[in-house]
Amino acid sequence: MKWVKRIATIYLVLMLPVFSYATTLSDLQPHSTTGKPWNEQWFYYFNDPLVGYYKISFQTFLYKDDETSKERGYLHFVYTPLEGEIRTYDYFYDDVSLGAVEDSEYGYYFKIPGVADINENSIKITTDDFSFSSILNGEHTRYWKLNPGASPYSLIGELPFVANRWFTFSLASSAEYSFSSDYSHHEGQAVSYIDKGWSTSQAANYAFVMATEESSQLMLAGGSDEGLPIELWSARF
Repeated sequence: MKWVKRIATIYLVLMLPVFSYATTLSDLQPHSTTGKPWNEQWFYYFNDPLVGYYKISFQTFLYKDDETSKERGYLHFVYTPLEGEIRTYDYFYDDVSLGAVEDSEYGYYFKIPGVADINENSIKITTDDFSFSSILNGEHTRYWKLNPGASPYSLIGELPFVANRWFTFSLASSAEYSFSSDYSHHEGQAVSYIDKGWSTSQAANYAFVMATEESSQLMLAGGSDEGLPIELWSARF
């Protein structure tokens, strides 16, 4: 049994640096910038089976040649109805505030004055083109059970030289929502998929497919990272 303990000890010593980079649920909170360029991006997908999908992405970023370390804001919204035209909106903002909620495992806030007020439980967005609000009101279905905040790429995606960090916060979370524009209005119950990424780089290529409902979920993601000579892929159904 001594040799088993020795092997286990060696494994833990070798893997300790990797474990220190492992993602957790607390990574839903904003991170301090670690270089330029920089981007940190939250993704929320809402599925109302009677209406269609909504995609919301909000981000802070720094350009490589930025003279200051002041983060800018980006907002991306896609409305994909079961029938009719897909609508896509992109906005850039100079003013954005964000931070972690004290004494909270993963609580955060993301605000764009007069436009967006977002936290771990709710979203409120108002633009000249549309308004969208939601409240998460149920349990979260995690990608992993033992470490619910671990990256879908497991330990490979958490090696210190991998440039892009990413994890799935929830495969399915029930939510109430409301969407309004000059061409459509919907409100009711939806199921939300949530993930988060941050990086000082951009993936050379990347593919992502997801679908979510209360009874089943699908996620397939993969691509190339500048820190690895191979592609990384993950999937869950």
